[in-house]
Amino acid sequence: MTSITAAQSWLLRAALLPADAAREAWRSWTAATDVNALDEASTWLLPQLYQNLSTRGVATPAELTRYENVFRHNWYKNNLRLHQARPRIDAISRTGRTPLLTGPSALAVAYYDALAARPFDEVTLNTTADGDVRTIAWKNLQLRVPGPAAMLEAICARQDTWDPRSHLLWIVDAAVIVRRYSDLTIEAGGMAKAIDRLRSLGLMP
Repeated sequence: MTSITAAQSWLLRAALLPADAAREAWRSWTAATDVNALDEASTWLLPQLYQNLSTRGVATPAELTRYENVFRHNWYKNNLRLHQARPRIDAISRTGRTPLLTGPSALAVAYYDALAARPFDEVTLNTTADGDVRTIAWKNLQLRVPGPAAMLEAICARQDTWDPRSHLLWIVDAAVIVRRYSDLTIEAGGMAKAIDRLRSLGLMP
């Protein structure tokens, strides 16, 4: 399991926790970090950092300009990738099946508070799935995504290899789901160990 630095721990808390805790973590992170020389793993968390800090009123717009630029760029890229996937989505829909969105693209569309908050490289589409799924409406499309328990299980099963761009993204993904769906049943094994990791990082009660 890839180690996490103190600065990365502060960044995770700033990107995920409520206002007071996020503010404290963000101040610690900025004091210890040169944003112009940010490690690549942390760079992928900037859109979610902006989403959390801006919606909670933790910082002024001027303080968040750098993160906002990354957020807006990510919004454009994510929308472009979904637009490029539209022919495949429509082709599945014409067969009478509802397209199933999986992986990071499903997280961005269905689980994060803003599409731009979660980067993804590709739109992953399937027609069948094991386990729980739910149907969502996105713009004028009907899509299916793995339910929260199935999504969390997939994330925890792969952890550091979940998204090869950053070993921090699985932590953010899992925390977003667990904090939103606090009544999820956490089974023993890999999922329970992953949740313990989140708790050790201060991302859960």
